[in-house]
Amino acid sequence: MQEDLQVERESAVLDPEVLRRAMEDPGGMPVVINGVPDAGMPQEDKGSGIKTAVFLITFVGAILGTIVFSQIEPLLCVTCIGAVFLVIGTMGALQGRFPDAAPMLIVPLIGLLMTVLPVVALYGRRTGTTLLTVDTVVTIALGVMILVGVGLVVLPPVIHAAKLRRCTCTVPAVCIFRTFRFDRSTDARGRSYTRQLYSPVWQYAQDGVVYVTAEEVYGADTPAIGERREILCDPQHPADIYRPQKAARIIPTIIGILFVVLPLVALFVLHMR
Repeated sequence: MQEDLQVERESAVLDPEVLRRAMEDPGGMPVVINGVPDAGMPQEDKGSGIKTAVFLITFVGAILGTIVFSQIEPLLCVTCIGAVFLVIGTMGALQGRFPDAAPMLIVPLIGLLMTVLPVVALYGRRTGTTLLTVDTVVTIALGVMILVGVGLVVLPPVIHAAKLRRCTCTVPAVCIFRTFRFDRSTDARGRSYTRQLYSPVWQYAQDGVVYVTAEEVYGADTPAIGERREILCDPQHPADIYRPQKAARIIPTIIGILFVVLPLVALFVLHMR
């Protein structure tokens, strides 16, 4: 029975009904699940319909545009795909709170470049001017990589500091559910392997209200079902939680340094020719 309960409380998706069964007795206190008051029925998100409509219009428009431009001007197919990255990435970045959502700005930035550069290249071709050369495109791409690298180095400590300033209340919490995803990696010998990463869902009480909040950070430091730990929450918005993890800051920093150093070397070689 305990084994069945453990299996039910681990899933790749967060099932609201399973989550309710996994909850400890709230003792008659009101319940808030992921920031939404729970009344036993799924809550209607008024903005979800608009978001879905914008996504569908952008996606369908990009497909139709790609089909049309593949016969007229294939270069503009890249613009259509870039428009999807630009719109969807902007929507995702606007949903979060700055600076938490700052890393999401990478997606619309890439979309903006994919949208604009083909148009500029096409304009140069039609007018007989050389606005973009191969070296220029390579330089722009390497410059974007450097900006992404700087962001990966700078943003994690900035976000960490901002969350510590915001989440100043320490509360005891219990892990009642875990979502998981699979991470594929390659070792030094070139052998690939797959591991399962978990993200906990916490139940805790604050100011007479029981909160059930998904952490949405996947990593190795994941508690077992039923394990109790102290987490940080925002006293003004208790559904906003934070559990500092060094790996979540160190790994992006290492990747960011590589994104800065390697393009700088490439730019040096490019301009030394």
